[in-house]
Amino acid sequence: MPQKTTILVRPANLEKETTVRLSALDINAHTYGNFALHFKLDPDTDRYAVAKQLERALERTVTQAPHLASKIEPNDHGDYSMVTRPDSTLKFLVSYLDEPRSGAPLFEELEASSFSSGKLGNPADFTVEGLTPLSGGAVKSKPSACALQLTFIPGGAVLVIQIHHWSMDLAGVASVIHQIAANCHDLENEAPAATWDDSLVSRERFILDPVPESERKDSMVFNGRHPDWKECAWLCFHIPHSQTIRLKELATPSDGTWVSTYDAIVALIWRTVTRNRAQVYSPDLQSMALIGETCDMRSRLSPPMPNRFQGNIQGGAMSEMIKDQLTIGEVISEAPLSRLAGHIRQMTNSITPEVVQQKIDRIHPLKDKALTHFQLTSLPPLSLMVTDWRGTDFCEADFAFLSRPKAVRMISDQVFENLAVIYPRRRVEGDPDHGLEVVLPFEKEAVDKLINDAEFKQWASFTGFEGGY
Repeated sequence: MPQKTTILVRPANLEKETTVRLSALDINAHTYGNFALHFKLDPDTDRYAVAKQLERALERTVTQAPHLASKIEPNDHGDYSMVTRPDSTLKFLVSYLDEPRSGAPLFEELEASSFSSGKLGNPADFTVEGLTPLSGGAVKSKPSACALQLTFIPGGAVLVIQIHHWSMDLAGVASVIHQIAANCHDLENEAPAATWDDSLVSRERFILDPVPESERKDSMVFNGRHPDWKECAWLCFHIPHSQTIRLKELATPSDGTWVSTYDAIVALIWRTVTRNRAQVYSPDLQSMALIGETCDMRSRLSPPMPNRFQGNIQGGAMSEMIKDQLTIGEVISEAPLSRLAGHIRQMTNSITPEVVQQKIDRIHPLKDKALTHFQLTSLPPLSLMVTDWRGTDFCEADFAFLSRPKAVRMISDQVFENLAVIYPRRRVEGDPDHGLEVVLPFEKEAVDKLINDAEFKQWASFTGFEGGY
């Protein structure tokens, strides 16, 4: 493992303990999300100066938002808080793999591979130990909320931000990235620190009055990983922009019912993954197909929450909540693609503010909320969960001396067997038809089935492995 320099960034002028109490909406997976931002650097860039400038930007950021240096701990209310003390620190690691002997890929090689995480090699070389998906992030161990690592490679740099899911969701991570970038930009221009609003972290709106001890309920305990899952990898595919347009036309129901591009893409990947997995698991084709998704609810609540809110405001839906369910056989081939797309639209529309409130009402009175987290892989094989990154604007964050990221990727030491990701569209110089990249889970022993699927090849091309390689 390469040598890493550890820098402990402390909030300035923090004289007493500060806490951010978590709400029922924050109670989710005990895991870290690791988000890798890829930057291109000029050959004459002073790497040490870049690292120092980013350190200064992080000092400003964590002073504005001390919860980034917090640990998640039990509180006197019977639930959990992010706790920051005067001696708390945000861990920031710097690694230099920009010499040929390091074995790290050239930036040009990464770019040619569509920034495939598999090209980076060992995820441990680019991440902070103990804050990865495989490390678990169990709240009983008082995990850190956040950490970062900056790794220089020949021709570029990879900045990985690692955030515990209880601290914030995907949109919250985007908020942190933009706050860091704003501070980078202001430092570069010798301007005052970027503005910050404490309302961007307070969960008070979603915290209910205390429940009397006599009325508290036993927690719901979800099962662990389903025993029938085989070991999986994550594969990344590119769907050209022109193909997404065609796909939406094909997936639009003939009765004029509106479906989105997202609905069409999810319908295609649901059909593709299910068709190929059926050859691995030989399921009963008449059994019900399972698919689920998450949705950022910031703009859908009344009143809405700020887009840059650094917390968890997600709603979730499963196909079993929809009256018109589909069988595995219908998903594979029997139903037109438009019916699958319409099914996805129904799911998305079912995620209402009332659903969010129901989650709060269900979790708030539980005795031990930490036991309630839903493990995706407790669902059986052929199930699929989709998370959509298109609404994030990671690659629009201007880091000044680092410029804007060329791509954002997952970098993970663990593959969740039924999790699919839609990456945001990124700008590719000289390719106006560059569209969307989707990450699909598939069984390692049979990845060639998915890569060589003739029908899927009409829409998408395989670009590399994102995890489990």
